[in-house]
Amino acid sequence: MNQIRQMPAKSWDVLRHPRPHVFAAHARHVSDGNMDAPAYLAIAIIIPLVFSAILYGLIDPLGMLRALIQQMFAFYIFTGVIFFFAQQQGALGSFAALAYGFALFYVPIELLQWLLAMLGALLPAPWWAGLAIVVVAYLAKAWFAQVAVRGIMGVRRPGEAWAAVGAGLVTIIILSYALRGGIVGI
Repeated sequence: MNQIRQMPAKSWDVLRHPRPHVFAAHARHVSDGNMDAPAYLAIAIIIPLVFSAILYGLIDPLGMLRALIQQMFAFYIFTGVIFFFAQQQGALGSFAALAYGFALFYVPIELLQWLLAMLGALLPAPWWAGLAIVVVAYLAKAWFAQVAVRGIMGVRRPGEAWAAVGAGLVTIIILSYALRGGIVGI
């Protein structure tokens, strides 16, 4: 947990310089027992839950815990499928390093998506604005994921990285609809 304080700066770096070598540099020293990615991810999930609960006056600790577990589960299933698919193509790298690299872009995108959704709920906005925010956030996460896979796992061809990300997205969509009838936040 000693590196978690540096993760916001690393997130800013990967968002400003989305290149494979930048992801590789930030994930290079991550070991399998590293708990920075789950802690950073939990922060990104808990902050919107708490603010939304306060804003709408719906404080439900059990519901918040369920949402935290669902989103953590979705993130790690998504990461795991991509990791497995990339390894089947001969990629290197550890699961912990990939999860760490994914957390670097996931957290700021998730927080920005929540902030834009809150502004859309509070201000007059067209009906399609919420859908547009979700679609753009998914596309951004997918694009950053393929860059991270190329850098952290050493996948040289962008097509292979996109195939791995596509497998992760399809898995999450199928599981989301099978388990609860909607898309889980990834």
